[in-house]
Amino acid sequence: MRTRGGHHISRQIPLQAVALVAFILFIALGCPDLQAAASPPHSPDPVPPDSEFVVMLELDGDPLAESVIVTERDGRLYVPVCALAEALSLAISCLDRRVFGFVLDESRPFLIDLDEGHAISGRDVFPVKAQAFQQNGDVLVEAGELSRLLPIDLSLKAESSTLKIHARELLPLQGFKKRQRFHSARSAAAPKRCADFTQCPPSIWHPNCS
Repeated sequence: MRTRGGHHISRQIPLQAVALVAFILFIALGCPDLQAAASPPHSPDPVPPDSEFVVMLELDGDPLAESVIVTERDGRLYVPVCALAEALSLAISCLDRRVFGFVLDESRPFLIDLDEGHAISGRDVFPVKAQAFQQNGDVLVEAGELSRLLPIDLSLKAESSTLKIHARELLPLQGFKKRQRFHSARSAAAPKRCADFTQCPPSIWHPNCS
């Protein structure tokens, strides 16, 4: 079949199809921005949840009767300050998002204020942001940061679920136990004396004498 110009219609149709395919390929290959806009955005990997577990406390090799719940977040260990302070008999208290008291003596104030974003230990001021947060009515601080604020070093013994505490200074609990051992040693070393019984002649042994 011919048109008025003498050309076949059947030859025009394939040429139009080829042009359409070439245009589509040009859009697909030559415009990657359009491809990126058309594809759905890549969602980030979900953040793993915090892990909580119970640990026993060990102070310089001596086990404590207390146990605390610690939190692991992004591979870091966070320790509840007030639960730890209570176990170690430190004069530290918690009130909402603040921890306050003193370290060993009143001349060394101690403060953690989550709203203000800073901590005070003695005369030093430290910024605390991601290293501390509030959870379960306590303020949790990253173990390394807490070792900088308090005169202790913390390390986790995972196989026995034990939080080992090394005191860089004598803590009140250690001082109390040391005094107890001293008084017990003095009592054991004191010589026994004979009770005063006037009816007991000096030359006769009496069961109350040793």
